[in-house]
Amino acid sequence: SLASVKVTGVSTDTYGVDVAPKQVTRGFQPGGTATITIGVSNTGTGTDTFDMSKTGDASGWAQIASISIELAAGATGQVAVDINVPTAAEAARYTLTVRATSRGDNTQRIECVMTFDVSLPEEPPRVNTVSATPIDATSKDIVTITASVSGSSIDRVELTYSEGSTTHPAQKLQKSGSTYTMQIGPFKAKTVIRYQVTAYSTSGAKNVSAEQNFTVKS
Repeated sequence: SLASVKVTGVSTDTYGVDVAPKQVTRGFQPGGTATITIGVSNTGTGTDTFDMSKTGDASGWAQIASISIELAAGATGQVAVDINVPTAAEAARYTLTVRATSRGDNTQRIECVMTFDVSLPEEPPRVNTVSATPIDATSKDIVTITASVSGSSIDRVELTYSEGSTTHPAQKLQKSGSTYTMQIGPFKAKTVIRYQVTAYSTSGAKNVSAEQNFTVKS
């Protein structure tokens, strides 16, 4: 009779791994958070486990939800990477590389490279002082509203004011150096004028002054 010999210990499996996306670019402010999901695919012919690792100057910000993932041949799974940017992070570009490595053949590895651009939030302009002159305006006076505003990217400074029960739409003050002025009035005697100034940055951040008021003299 013919003897059949069974050979064991030789694997014919091939190994391979792929990830998607290969690259991620995200903008953050200090203290920002995000979850980035990476698809991991087993491109080999047998079941395999893939170990996840991280490197880069932002690796301390990252928490990989699963440090390994087992996948059947041809299957795809997902790995979540939680990003927590420190509140003390400086404005700069940071990188995080997340690598998937095959346990069946550790030369089979592939990376997702993440780039994080951290920028500091734009400070709104500061409305330092707001005043109306003359101080004791009468029904004959034109009143000049003056605002002192500071900031690096001031887009516009607007005045809103009410005359008794009538509220006027916001109007733009005229710029002269760091001060902004506008003339209003004259108004009827005994009318209460309430006014405030809003300064806007180019990105839309704003700062509103406290409301001021005066009563028109006879």
